Amino acid sequence: MSKKFGVKRDQLQKKLFKKGIDTRAFFVDMANQPVLQKMGILKRETYPYADYISRNGCYLPSGFGITKRDLKYIGQTIKQIHNEYL
Repeated sequence: MSKKFGVKRDQLQKKLFKKGIDTRAFFVDMANQPVLQKMGILKRETYPYADYISRNGCYLPSGFGITKRDLKYIGQTIKQIHNEYL
């Protein structure tokens, strides 16, 4: 993420939080789910894209209650943060 966007996920999340936008780190991909490893369902396979997303992605606010105004604010804030690192 930082190579293309300019800021790492954790930094982005901190900056968004300071602007009143709550986020969560992405899911742990299936290949790294302890319960699936313990059950032997995944036979030491690798999933590089899922692993990359898991390490670098984050959830943004969403849901039925989010307004167009909220979405615009979130988008503009992300763009502003991105521009800080250009």
